[in-house]
Amino acid sequence: MHSSIPLLYAATRLWNMMKFILSVGLLVALSSVVESESAKKPHIVFFLADNSGWGDYSWNDESGIMITPNMEYLAREGVILNQTYVQPICTPTRAAFLTGRYPFRVGLGHAMILPPQASYLRRNESTLAEQLKQRGYATHLVGKWHLGHCRYDITPTFRGFDTHYGPLNGYIDYYKHDVAVNDAVSRLFGLVPNITALDFRDNTGVVFDKVGTHASDLLRERAVDIIKRHDPESPMFLWMSNLLPHFPFQAPDRFINQYPNSSMPGLREYRAMITMLDDMMGTVVQALKERGMWENTLLLFLCDNGGPFGFGANWPLRGAINTLFEGGVRSPGFIHGQMLQKTGYTNNELIHITDFFPTFVNLAGGNISKFKINISTDKQFANHHEYRNTRMQRKFREAKQSIWEHAIISKSPGVPF
Repeated sequence: MHSSIPLLYAATRLWNMMKFILSVGLLVALSSVVESESAKKPHIVFFLADNSGWGDYSWNDESGIMITPNMEYLAREGVILNQTYVQPICTPTRAAFLTGRYPFRVGLGHAMILPPQASYLRRNESTLAEQLKQRGYATHLVGKWHLGHCRYDITPTFRGFDTHYGPLNGYIDYYKHDVAVNDAVSRLFGLVPNITALDFRDNTGVVFDKVGTHASDLLRERAVDIIKRHDPESPMFLWMSNLLPHFPFQAPDRFINQYPNSSMPGLREYRAMITMLDDMMGTVVQALKERGMWENTLLLFLCDNGGPFGFGANWPLRGAINTLFEGGVRSPGFIHGQMLQKTGYTNNELIHITDFFPTFVNLAGGNISKFKINISTDKQFANHHEYRNTRMQRKFREAKQSIWEHAIISKSPGVPF
């Protein structure tokens, strides 16, 4: 009698194989970046979207609904990353990016950190911000942290960032700037009242006088201010850790009005938030140009996980946020920079978000061989030469096909409404 492989086992098997492949693969999106040791260190700007799907961005949108002109222009002028993987939910992805290690190795592989939890990124883990700061970079986090908030010494300005502006938790009301601090189960069954607290930070202080202004407009203003104040001759790392388009679905009318009415409550606002994110990127790029920094800026865009069920356009990928299917862990993305020698193409190599830690440290002049990271430190990688592990990629594709044939799910839950 034929027996199907249980879904959990199948998903775990796929993810473990993918981690193995990524551990021996080499990041090639930065193929042949400036190789001279005397080259000027680039400014690094990382835009990370929060909870959005594969087709939520116009270069992947088969429906033609989504409006992201700034991103699409930069993506097509740069390098579209077609097989870049992240973790299935917020906190683990951020931990992987900042440490270059898989989240289970740093104690954050469980799920997202909730407001009442005392979990955090361990102090003995070296962060990307700390490594870049040691190499002369000014380091700024604009947006959410979501890597622990129970003690001051595990918050951003104690983990390598010169400044932080935004929430410590995973989400806030965009206008009230507050977050529910008790757990959702207790609120659902009425066991405790809904308790909220203000969570919009300026370094270690709380911002009280901006309530009523959309949080993303505040993040946009701070990013522009940081750029205007920065010395263009000194390298800068700016992590735009956006809230958009994480719930609650709230956007200014100027973005909502760009989309037609929908029978599904919240969908129009969700799409408007992605267009607002696109507009924010356009503003930041313009500020970099006006400051004379754009020609030496490496810009990376990714999402932290797949889009939410019913809202995120994860199609044609199976699954969504908090699943190990590709709709949960395969991120739309691109990288842009005038120092890239090959641009205007789609890169189909396997990349994991952990790969960017050694890549950025290397670009900053650091030695990546001493780090406990999850990719090869082969000389080919250090020199940014293209490497195609075609045999391993073929095995990965064969494994995916085998697992899908035995999976017990027959219809994708990621079909957009």
